Amino acid sequence: MSRQDLSKAPRRLRCSMRGSGHPGHNGFLAGMEVQMIVTKSGQELADVIKKAIEDSVITFAEFEEITSVASKDGILDNHEKALLKQLNALIANKTVKLGKSP
Repeated sequence: MSRQDLSKAPRRLRCSMRGSGHPGHNGFLAGMEVQMIVTKSGQELADVIKKAIEDSVITFAEFEEITSVASKDGILDNHEKALLKQLNALIANKTVKLGKSP
């Protein structure tokens, strides 16, 4: 693929490198920052998750709504994957609990 072909390709992810600068340096990956495109479906999922975790408890109905919104368009994009990964981390470290509302 030529350089012109690459310049015409749509950019879904933008990467910016911070920190050490040289690829051979040990700190290169630690300074890497990836910015994702916010999708409409991802924003909808973010809103549903924010609403569900307001009281630090996700009910089973809220969890079903989250999974429904995530799979609604049949595509789990990078933004949605990141949101679900963060939600799972919150549940794993018990910041947010699964169960009945208090």
